[in-house]
Amino acid sequence: MDYIKSINLDLNAVPVPLFVKAKQGDAVHRKIAITLLMDGQPATISGVASYQFRVHKMDGNAVILDGDGSAAPIELSNSVYTVTLSEQCLAVAGRTPCDFVLLDSSGNALSTANFYLDIMPMPDIASIIESSTEWQRLMDAIEQAEQYGEVAAFRTYNGDFQYTLDGETWITICPVSDFAGTITNAEIDALFE
Repeated sequence: MDYIKSINLDLNAVPVPLFVKAKQGDAVHRKIAITLLMDGQPATISGVASYQFRVHKMDGNAVILDGDGSAAPIELSNSVYTVTLSEQCLAVAGRTPCDFVLLDSSGNALSTANFYLDIMPMPDIASIIESSTEWQRLMDAIEQAEQYGEVAAFRTYNGDFQYTLDGETWITICPVSDFAGTITNAEIDALFE
């Protein structure tokens, strides 16, 4: 039942208008199969540790899907990266800028040129979808932290996202710099409300 749209994205950051049509409210069954190019030729990239699919929604919220290529939301097979769009990717109708990012083990990024999700509104019931910022890797880390006990608080400190179980010992989730250029401080604060 999946709908898969195949596209080519160039790592040359020169913008070329590319639009992928989707429907507000759909999720899980809408996928984008991405073939990476470098200056129009098939890209061979080494040293990649993980991937991100980044979306900046028209209401100012953001979505960052993370993966290592082994399973959804980002799967790699035969040099094609298949991104499974989450509900939040398609929560807001309109033309939404996106990109695909390759990350090395230090978190350094190489991003494609932007492309756009053209999200058609749902009839009549569009207002029931609540849009929010979603950063999948952070949400997974928070869920994992909560499995170890009752999380007392989250914070940002010395450039890191941290949590505590006892109010005294702080455990780092990830560096705040992982968000650079993709999410505002207000969106970060909203994640911890």
